[in-house]
Parts: sequence; structure tokens; C-alpha cells
Amino acid sequence: MSNLVGFDLDYTPDLSVHKYEKGNYLLCHDDDIKDDAFMHGRIIAFIIYLVDEDWSKDDGGALELFNINSQSHPDEISLSITPKWNTIAFFALSPTSYHQVSEVISSTKIRYSISGWFHGPLNTRLSRAEFIAPVPEVFDLKDFISPVYLNEKNKQRILKKLQKDSYILLSKFLRDDVFDKLITSIRETGWEEKPTGPPFIRKYHLLKDSEIDNFKDNNNNNNNIKDYKDSSSSSFCKYVYDFFKSKSFAIFINEISNWQITAVAREFRQFQPGNYTLIHDQGQDRIGADVTLFCIEGEWDEKWGGGTHYVADEHELLAIYPEKNMLSIVIRDAGTLRFVKYVNSHAAFPKTEMSFIYWDDDDDKGEEEGDEEVEDIEGGVEDIEGGVEDIEGGVEDIEGVEDIEGIEDIEEEVEKIEEIEEGEG
Repeated sequence: MSNLVGFDLDYTPDLSVHKYEKGNYLLCHDDDIKDDAFMHGRIIAFIIYLVDEDWSKDDGGALELFNINSQSHPDEISLSITPKWNTIAFFALSPTSYHQVSEVISSTKIRYSISGWFHGPLNTRLSRAEFIAPVPEVFDLKDFISPVYLNEKNKQRILKKLQKDSYILLSKFLRDDVFDKLITSIRETGWEEKPTGPPFIRKYHLLKDSEIDNFKDNNNNNNNIKDYKDSSSSSFCKYVYDFFKSKSFAIFINEISNWQITAVAREFRQFQPGNYTLIHDQGQDRIGADVTLFCIEGEWDEKWGGGTHYVADEHELLAIYPEKNMLSIVIRDAGTLRFVKYVNSHAAFPKTEMSFIYWDDDDDKGEEEGDEEVEDIEGGVEDIEGGVEDIEGGVEDIEGVEDIEGIEDIEEEVEKIEEIEEGEG
């Protein structure tokens, strides 16, 4: 191999056997692992295919190589190699040798391979979250949020739950009429055709024009939500999106979490089959309060993937799957990372969501100083031994909420506040 490619290679053994069955895949990565201290690392990647002799393109499992853009990020697939019995594929590694294995589609064939790396001496060698101040426009919470969550006693119960467990799932968060209008508006607006990237960190679609902070339909006017309800304009979904970026909603988050919100990062996004996010050194989110509104129309099956997973120290702390009109709030502490698992080809419809990170300026200062505690929030999402492990095997009642009608356990390892009759309590 050294003579063939002209690189200096040594005899470091590094290979393994892989078995890909229906639904298996490997997402975009570069294989570029090096030991800078010893100036040694991977130089050549190789794959020996041991698939059935009649393996075809329609069976999936292709090795896909990416070209790169002006920022040296993977852009589009430039080469797709269908596995073929008893052949070897190999390529040079670098910080831009991005590649992936597409999903195996065949239900009768297995993609067996031996893959590894040749090592040798080295020739030495990103987050989308942009934070803005909450928009100053004043919104009436009653125009958007289900009345149950505006009850002062229930807001205090949500606060206690967040202080205790660092997350909560709020079912039927928006008023039914608002959510129905939101779904219709999303359909009318549509999604950007090209997914956002780079694919070694993320791949999903953004709502058309959602990156514009001041939407022209509601800029410099005082339209209220009733005006948008009576309109068939696609601007309604962007109006709701603005509500979640507003100072009014930031005050609501403060009331239920004690976080002094000074900035918010936001995305209106859709995960279609083949979409995902990855944990990557260059793409880590700033610690904060993760708030997500799930804008799906039907019942999501966990077998489709698409869950938002929180991990720390190689342990999974929490997995949240979408539910129609549900708001999830997770206080993400230092050392806790998250990703959205690959949505596979079985998904009957896309996973659509408004995703926000609310930032407490005081907390960020603590992070910069190495303080791993989240100010005002006790026991943020932390090591599994002291946190989420406690709910394994069952669901605990929310403190102080067990006597309230309509608040009940829904699924294993998840507690959700259900709708309560307006005015109760």
C-alpha cells in the first residue's frame, strides 16, 4: 500500500469487522484521528466488502464521499460507491476527507465488511447558534399559551419540577386554535430545498425565510393574533415564531425557571428522512435552557429515530421524542451534550420543531470561570448516577402536582403536564 500511494506507512494494526443490517447507517465524519504529541496518526482508510455477489445500488449501504465548500466543510456528495463482493476501497485521510455509509435498504441482505486504517507519520493540519436579545414587541401570553400553564400555582409547580429534575415536558402547550392555525401556516410556507450543514455536524431543513429576524408581514405594525387567525397568510407561523423570541415569552421562562434571559438562539427546522445532528467539537451549543415546540400532526414512532438525546460522560441522560403540540424544556449544564438521532426511511412524516436556547448571562460568566453549577437552577442535567437514573423503571409524581386533576403519568421515564380545565386552582 505504501508503494502504491506513495505515503510512508507503518505496521500499526487497526481494523474491525462491521455488520450493517436493514436500517443501519454511518453518518458524515472524516476519520482524521491523530496523535499530535507523537506526530502519528491515520493516513489511509480502507474497506474490504464481503457482501452478497448480487448486491446492488438499490440495496443501499453505499460509501459516499463529499466535496467541500470554500470553508472546507462538506457540501455535496461527489462520489457514491456501491459495495461489491471481494473488492477493496481506500482513500487518503485529511481534515476534509468527509464520508458516510448510506442507510441499508435491503431486508434480506447484510452488508459485511472489514475496515480499518493504515498509520504513519503526520503532516500537520463549527455551532449555528447565534444569540440575539429577545425582541422587544409585547405579546399577550393568553393569546398563545394554554390557560393551564398561566395559572400561578402551576407555574410554581413547573419551577419545582425543573429545579428537581432539570427538564419538563408540557403537553398541549399552545391553545388548540393557535396550534391548528400554526400547522396550516407551516404547510403554506414550506422549507428550504437545500439542507443546512455542514453534514459532519448537522443536516436538516430550515423554514423558508425563517432566518430573517423581522418578518415583513408583521414588521412595524401592531397586528394582533386575531388578525392573523382571520388570514390565510403563511406569515402566521413566523408570527408565532416571533412570540417565542420575544421579551414577553422570556419573562414567562424566567417565572418557571428563575433564569434571567438576556439572549436567545433560535431555529425553525424540519428533520426529514436522512436528517440528523451530531456531537462535534466545532459544533457544541452554549449551555442554557433548551426549549423546543414540536409541530407535528400525528403520533411519532420511536422506531423512526428523531429523538433528542442528552449525554454526558458517555452516558445517556435523557431522550425526548416529539409529540404533537408539546413543549420540552431542558436545563443543559456544563458537560452535557445533545444531538438529534438520524430520522430513518420508515418515518411516515417529518419531525418539525421550533428550537430555542435561552441564555442567562450570569450563568455564562460562571461557565467561563469554570463554575460547573448553573446559577438559580439546582442540580442541572448532570451525571446519570445522581440524575435521570432515579426515574428508571417507572415515573415519579411531580412534586406538589399529584393532586391536580389532569396531571398524570403518560410514558416511562417521562412526566407531562396535561390540560387542566381553565380557571381551576
